[in-house]
Amino acid sequence: MQNIRYFILLIGLVCVSFHLQAETGDRTTYPKYGPEGNPLAVPLSRSNTFLRSTANPAPDFWRLIPYYVPQITGGSCSVATVAMIVNGFTRSGRKLKDADTIVTQTDLLDRVTRHPWKKRRGLSLRQLEGVLRESLEIYGVADADIRRVAITRDTPEDLTAFRRILETNEQSAQDFLVLHYLQDTVTRSPGGPYPHISPVGAYDRQHRKVLILDVDRKWYEPHWVSDAVLLKAMSGKTRAFGHGGYLVIRVKTSSGPT
Repeated sequence: MQNIRYFILLIGLVCVSFHLQAETGDRTTYPKYGPEGNPLAVPLSRSNTFLRSTANPAPDFWRLIPYYVPQITGGSCSVATVAMIVNGFTRSGRKLKDADTIVTQTDLLDRVTRHPWKKRRGLSLRQLEGVLRESLEIYGVADADIRRVAITRDTPEDLTAFRRILETNEQSAQDFLVLHYLQDTVTRSPGGPYPHISPVGAYDRQHRKVLILDVDRKWYEPHWVSDAVLLKAMSGKTRAFGHGGYLVIRVKTSSGPT
């Protein structure tokens, strides 16, 4: 019975945007991206030099930011993230017709049927790959190459490999990175663990910083975090969803609206 209760508790914590501490007032004196004086994450509004420099094209950021949406419920971070990715591949930079619409989170929940998305509150990394692949197929992207990488440790070797992925991803607008990680490891929000899903917006190689387009918009804006801290956040494990990691999504040709 204790194991069942623990499992239910973990399910309720996935992508939680309301955080229990907000109910009790525990967060009122706690730094947003803590700890005070040495935050692990820095919001985009306070650090945007990278994106303002002509030396940094930031192709993923500019393809995704027009479709940056908040999760519509406390447990729908995967839906918001996938909506952004699908729009990034099929709507971004396109000459759309008057009748063409943006892919919404409700559209995805209604159309994705092979995977029981509506019945789940939170997804494992493997399940996330499944709904993302089906979503892209539904909207006409049949040639998506999705690489799933589970992170079970945060060794120097793992960090080197992750940096190579980030550097490669930053060079092209034909691929995106989606993260599955413990949000509280990045933001130091009290409580947790909070398994969470959001896309990567950019990578500052010089300063080794990753821009996370966090879909938990009630609490966070886009923020920069070191690649080492992010690796640690992905290596975390919960009983309900296992280890985190990331998906690399590449396409040869992006399809138009469907």
